[in-house]
Amino acid sequence: VQSAGKPIVQRVHVALRQGLSEEALRVLASATPEELSDEKSGSGLQLLVNLLLGLGRVEEARGLLQPPPGTSATFDP
Repeated sequence: VQSAGKPIVQRVHVALRQGLSEEALRVLASATPEELSDEKSGSGLQLLVNLLLGLGRVEEARGLLQPPPGTSATFDP
């Protein structure tokens, strides 16, 4: 109820405050790329990677950070 109608990242923060890390992960995993990159509420992708790492799901986090096969890796800070 607290997160109804809020952006994805805010909904995830509500779930995490309530100790619902798996629910937060489910919400992030079902989000669209546009929802994950909402500038007003922060980077959902960064939150997803941090949550995966915190849950010990390192391989899944690594998979999100690696470029797709056949593409060059670029980093633009």
